Amino acid sequence: MGKKNFIEKGSTSLEGFVKEVLFFDSKDQVRFASMWVKGIGGNRSLLQKIYFVVARALYPGTGLEVWIEGRLKKDMTLAPRRLAYECRYYKRVRREMTPYLLHLARRVKKRMLARQKKALKDKA
Repeated sequence: MGKKNFIEKGSTSLEGFVKEVLFFDSKDQVRFASMWVKGIGGNRSLLQKIYFVVARALYPGTGLEVWIEGRLKKDMTLAPRRLAYECRYYKRVRREMTPYLLHLARRVKKRMLARQKKALKDKA
């Protein structure tokens, strides 16, 4: 007999579970998060998605995308890695956030390149 799926996608039981975890004190919440991440184990892509969700929660509305886009408007030849390091320096973002900033810089540059291609296509 297989495992029964306790929490179904989009169900209210998941919301109830989250509410219960939020009632824990901060020390227990950190322990829970640590145990949860260890339980995920080797699923690197899932851990990266979780990391990006946490990063967005840590730096909401700080204008990181806007800053990167402004920097790219001045010099489109900048590499995403350089953009990430400059953003980290000027916006005073912690060093641990570099992978997130790199992901963000790649996404912004890709979006701007797509805009440029569309503008060229519309002119022709």
